[in-house]
Amino acid sequence: EEQNSKKETQSKTIMMRYDYFLSELSAELILFAVVSALVYFLLVRSNATHTFTSKEKLIQAVDAYVTNPFAFRCHIRFWDVSQITDFSHVF
Repeated sequence: EEQNSKKETQSKTIMMRYDYFLSELSAELILFAVVSALVYFLLVRSNATHTFTSKEKLIQAVDAYVTNPFAFRCHIRFWDVSQITDFSHVF
C-alpha cells in the first residue's frame, strides 16, 4: 500500500511538471507570435516608405539604389510598386 502511495505521488508530480511545462511552452509560443507580428509590422509594413506611381520614377530610384543602397531608408524589397503595371526595362 505504501508503494502504491509513492507511485501515485510520483505520477502526480510528473503530471504537475508536464502541465507546468505545457503552460510555459504555451506562454512562450504566444509571446513569440506577438513579437513576430510586431517585428513584421515594424520592419515590413512601416518600411514600405517608397511608393511609386510611375515607371519613370521607379527606374530613377532603382538606378540610384544600385549606385548607393545606403542612401535609402529601407531595402528595395520593401518598396511599394503595386501601382506599377509594366516592369519592362526597369531592371
